[in-house]
Amino acid sequence: MKRTRLVGLSSIAVALVGSILLAPPALAASDYYVSPSGSDANPGTSADSPFGTIQRALDVAPSGSTVHLASGVYLQDAVTRTSGITVTGPSGAVVKGGGSTRIFQVHHDNMTLT
Repeated sequence: MKRTRLVGLSSIAVALVGSILLAPPALAASDYYVSPSGSDANPGTSADSPFGTIQRALDVAPSGSTVHLASGVYLQDAVTRTSGITVTGPSGAVVKGGGSTRIFQVHHDNMTLT
């Protein structure tokens, strides 16, 4: 009986480890970077390779993330996609909009603009 029990416990342990390893990763809150001279083809995960649009950062940022704007003029509009995002930048980061009547549309709760 002991042998059967050890095999049963081993099978359970292997199944638990396998399910943990095969589980999809949770989206972690991250920092994303945007610059008027950036490109949406960049990964946007560092100030050295920023996105070119605020919208691209809002599209990929999971809840709890911070979008950092570099200094410059942003002639673009943006619409939130996820709640719990913070958009921040220095006083030299000026969002003037792209011509829409609404420059920044917030469609979610817990959105912070600093």
